[in-house]
Amino acid sequence: MSIYHHFSLDEREWVDRVLDWKNQVKTAYIMKRTPFLNPREQYIVECVIGASDTVQIFKNKEFEGLERQRFILAPSFYEIHPEDFHVSLLQISYPTKFHTLKHSQVLGACMNLGIKRQMLGDILVVDKRIQIIAAKEIVPFVYTHLTMIHHVKVNITEITFSERLKPKEVWKEEQTTISSRRLDIIVSKVAKLSRQKAQDLIEKEYVQVNYQICVKPDRLIQTGDFLSIRKAGRVKIKSFLEKTKKDKERMVYEQLG
Repeated sequence: MSIYHHFSLDEREWVDRVLDWKNQVKTAYIMKRTPFLNPREQYIVECVIGASDTVQIFKNKEFEGLERQRFILAPSFYEIHPEDFHVSLLQISYPTKFHTLKHSQVLGACMNLGIKRQMLGDILVVDKRIQIIAAKEIVPFVYTHLTMIHHVKVNITEITFSERLKPKEVWKEEQTTISSRRLDIIVSKVAKLSRQKAQDLIEKEYVQVNYQICVKPDRLIQTGDFLSIRKAGRVKIKSFLEKTKKDKERMVYEQLG
């Protein structure tokens, strides 16, 4: 069975990219540092690399609990150190007595500067404290150009990972039954809406599948998919179990509470 069978058509380009990385590491015995990956991209990398005897995925323990990760692919005999991930933790200081900056405003300011999302890890916000995890390659650019966020003057300093903020996110495991793996049916179930209202959300571009807007109510959802639903939060599809006596499929998922 082809590896492409496990993923959607729009993910084939990403699968090809990971296969190319794997081949480079395997044939040239080099280390490959990935950009920051969202959870779905991480899942695909882990599936494509698999239990390889020659190529190993190295993860940074300092990233534990973070959504966006940067992996290192290298021959299994390599010894990897934290500095090899080439990542910095940046603290954003601003006059908190007069202003409150949000995650979306920080991300928007970075995007407006032309910084690619893949060069940024998590943006951490706890109370009025804000930190950005970023690739070291762009840190000089951030120092020079990220001076204002939403009309608020900011100052950027690099700090150690021992000072990293740890926002509390609680994922709750749930289980439900579905008549089909169609997107509209699953959105209806996890958001507790009628199927028509679920279809309306999808048509209004309020639903993302694997971090991309999806306007196809009939898209089939697979194990490992990530959904983001306006006002209903984020959902991870963990597994599909055996069917019930009424020929409905059991679906196990996690929802961010």
